[in-house]
Amino acid sequence: MAAPQIGISQRVFIVNITPNNNYRLDVPKIGFRAYLNPEILAVSSETNYDTEGCLSIFYGTLYGRIERSNYVKLKYLDVDGEEQIEEISQHFHARVVLHENDHLDGKIFLQRMKPEDFSELSWDENLDIRKKT
Repeated sequence: MAAPQIGISQRVFIVNITPNNNYRLDVPKIGFRAYLNPEILAVSSETNYDTEGCLSIFYGTLYGRIERSNYVKLKYLDVDGEEQIEEISQHFHARVVLHENDHLDGKIFLQRMKPEDFSELSWDENLDIRKKT
């Protein structure tokens, strides 16, 4: 979740990446991590296509495949204000960081999709984050 998604005009995002039985098998155990004032230093030319969704789009129910780099190197401040340089080579973790960093630049995953991939968008109303009454 990026700060601009909840109306805070700061360059901050948080991730909580934890594998569970209901999701992908290749999710690393990263846990909760905050990235303050992140700066992307490098990305790999090697990429992968995978499905992304976003809580900012149709209540988190719309999904599309996009291409992201397999690796990202970034500089940021941690919650203690200490500068960190992190190299992320796990595909899913890199994807999440790049996705959230896009929000800091005012972008959503739909803007990263190739035009030919829009016909493959999927919708899952069972994942609607709105409170059910």
